[in-house]
Amino acid sequence: MQRIALLVGHPATWQALQAALASARYDVAIAPADPDPLDALLDRHDPDAVLVELGAGLYPLDYLHARQRQQPEVKTLLVIALARPEHLAPAHFVAGVDEFVLPPYAPDEVLARLQLALWRQKRIDAQHIVRIGGLTIDLAHRQVRIEGKQIDLSGREYELLTFLASNRSRPFSRDALVRHVWGYAFDGEDRVVDRYISRLRDKLGVPYGSAIVTVRGLGYRLVAALNPQGSSLRGGTPASSVT
Repeated sequence: MQRIALLVGHPATWQALQAALASARYDVAIAPADPDPLDALLDRHDPDAVLVELGAGLYPLDYLHARQRQQPEVKTLLVIALARPEHLAPAHFVAGVDEFVLPPYAPDEVLARLQLALWRQKRIDAQHIVRIGGLTIDLAHRQVRIEGKQIDLSGREYELLTFLASNRSRPFSRDALVRHVWGYAFDGEDRVVDRYISRLRDKLGVPYGSAIVTVRGLGYRLVAALNPQGSSLRGGTPASSVT
C-alpha cells in the first residue's frame, strides 16, 4: 500500500480529503505542518507522496526540500502543493513541486492529480499496479506476478523489490536499502541485502531477475525497462556480477 502524508494547517478541516484518499486504498497520515510533528510523521510513516498546504509563504515546502537535501539516497518523494492563486504570481512560488491544486481542493481532483503524479514519476497506475514488461507488482494486495503467474516472495523480498521498482533507475547503497526496507532500528549487517537480492533474482528468473543490476562499489538499482530482446539490460553491470 502506498503511503501518503497530508501536511496541513488544521487537520480537522481536511477529513473529507483524508477519507477520499483512504477509500482509494492509500495509507494516509495527517499532521500539522510544524517541524516537530512533521519530522516525526515523515520518519515514522516514510511516505511515497506528500500533500502540503501552502500558507502565506513557502513553508513547509522549503523545509521539505531542505530535509531531503540533508539526507543522502532518499527515495523519490512526490510533493503536491495545496496552493492558492497568489502562489502563482510569480509562478516560481510553486516551483519544485510535482503537481499543485487550487481551491476548493475537491477530493476527486486532488486524488486524480496525485495519481497522475505517481504515474509520471513512478509508473504506478490508479489501480496501484507497477508494471515492468510482464512483471506486475500489486501494491494494494502485495502480490507479484510474471506473465500472469504469481511469484511467492517473503515479506522482506517483496518490500525490497517494491522499493527498487518504485525508484527505478536510481542506485542505492546497501546501507540505504537497509534503512528504507529494514528500518532504522535494524542492527544487523548490510550484507544481508546481498542475500535477499540473490533470492529475488532466483525467484524472478530470466530475464526479470537480471533487471536488478549491481552498481559496482555502491549497491543496486532496478533498470527502467528491459530492452526489446528481454535477456539483456539497458545499461548497468550484469546481474551476475555481485560485489
